[in-house]
Amino acid sequence: MGEFNSVAIIEGLGGKDNIVDVQNCYTRLRVEVRDPSLVNEAKIQESNPMGLVNKGQNIQIIFGSHVASVRKK
Repeated sequence: MGEFNSVAIIEGLGGKDNIVDVQNCYTRLRVEVRDPSLVNEAKIQESNPMGLVNKGQNIQIIFGSHVASVRKK
């Protein structure tokens, strides 16, 4: 399991107040945000994800099979 930075994820998603919902599937953290303009992909990359899919208010951050532990943090 690689190292990740939960603070970078939260800041990259525009802060706690911008996060509406967080779910995960087997490999992806699926996040709904209020204001997509606050999302900073470069900041999210500091958390060392395997990938990132930005679909406006729906952001998917790919972490692999340890995504559940990322979600808990």
